[in-house]
Amino acid sequence: MINGIDKSLFAGFSGEVALNEPLSKHTSWRVGGPASAMVFPKEIGSLADLIKRLRSANIPYAVIGNGSNVLAPDEGYKGVVINLKHCFEQIEEFGKHSDSVLLKVGAGASKYKLLQYAMHHGLIDLIFLAGIPGTIGGGLAMNAGTSEGAFDAVTESVSLIDREGNLILLEKNSIKFGYRTGIRHGVIVECVLRSRIGPSEEMKERVNTFMTKRKETQPLTFPSCGSTFKNPKGDYAGRLIEAAGLKGFKIGDAQVSVLHANFIVNLGSASSKDINSLIAHVKKMVHQKFGVELSEEILRLEEI
Repeated sequence: MINGIDKSLFAGFSGEVALNEPLSKHTSWRVGGPASAMVFPKEIGSLADLIKRLRSANIPYAVIGNGSNVLAPDEGYKGVVINLKHCFEQIEEFGKHSDSVLLKVGAGASKYKLLQYAMHHGLIDLIFLAGIPGTIGGGLAMNAGTSEGAFDAVTESVSLIDREGNLILLEKNSIKFGYRTGIRHGVIVECVLRSRIGPSEEMKERVNTFMTKRKETQPLTFPSCGSTFKNPKGDYAGRLIEAAGLKGFKIGDAQVSVLHANFIVNLGSASSKDINSLIAHVKKMVHQKFGVELSEEILRLEEI
């Protein structure tokens, strides 16, 4: 028995099971205490069966991919974390028309891997993936995107395992995407995406230009979760935070980046508490100075 979890729950599970696994090893902020158990599934059916067992035993679970938009608590997670990184990574052509292609993509495939595939095949509508870390499942959960687009524009359908352990298919018209808001229920296992076909060399040039600019303007050498706050309507969170004089402000080893104010970075030994405190301080100061309520783009593991 580990933190109230009986090992027999994982009998017959197809995949790896790690007990008392540090969440700091699996989140891009590099913070977080141990999860009672972390599982890395290999088969959808086996994962669905595990979810049924967890529900029957009233054991909480959360889902992560690359952990690139997740803040994990210092005290860890008393439950099971389902980690889809390196699971369900397939990318395959599902259908082709004269001017577009349908792809079936696993939730554990990285956005970088899909971008490389898209550049090779000239799938121009997937250019928005440039510079976005994490997995496809995480992207669908957040409706991740850039100024070039987001997942809502290319998603045809999503397959997920619901809370009862049933595999269900969500068609495009039943998915309620919003600005940095996507599918927050169930465990996403795969999706079908559509993209137009265009010149691959032109796409590669645009991606290279974007990535060069990203390296110059974003703090890629420190652990972070990318953009911490959503952009308020008609403005930019980074501009407001910088105008509030918060660039470089620190709490513990959590710092508002001196390169891009919408990034909170871990300088080396930040805790989840440090990051949460800094987020709260930034929101308070921006509201005091400009009357704007910033909304967080990141998710907290215990709320997933």
